[in-house]
Amino acid sequence: MPTPAVAIVAPPPVAEKKDTAFTESGVASWYAKSRKLKRTASGEKMTNDELTAAHPSLPLGTVARVTNLDNGLSVIVRINDRGPFKKNRVIDVSKLAATRLGMTGAGIAQVRVDVYVADQLAVRDFNGFALSLYTGKGYVLTQR
Repeated sequence: MPTPAVAIVAPPPVAEKKDTAFTESGVASWYAKSRKLKRTASGEKMTNDELTAAHPSLPLGTVARVTNLDNGLSVIVRINDRGPFKKNRVIDVSKLAATRLGMTGAGIAQVRVDVYVADQLAVRDFNGFALSLYTGKGYVLTQR
């Protein structure tokens, strides 16, 4: 059985403020426990080990940078679900994203959500590939 093709590519360039398509600040929470085996709004199976998130209005498939304002940690997620459904929350992130943001213990964090034009273009360039996680050296991509 052939092994899936894997490529390491450089991360998208850090976008300048003028390239910001959307910015929002507020409280983020994370979800995983009770949603396992359920489907997201995009039809995907909910999984704890992908960098995904739920947002009430960003289009499904949007790539967003979430920054924990308390510790400066940041992660890039793909919007694949709707939520959060609790008042005063701006985004729900997956367990993996919450771990990378350092917020699993508290369960919530003050965050900034940024959507950059450059990030959306970079994902389009990966047509035919599934964006996995950022390794520190680049994104790990596997062919679909």
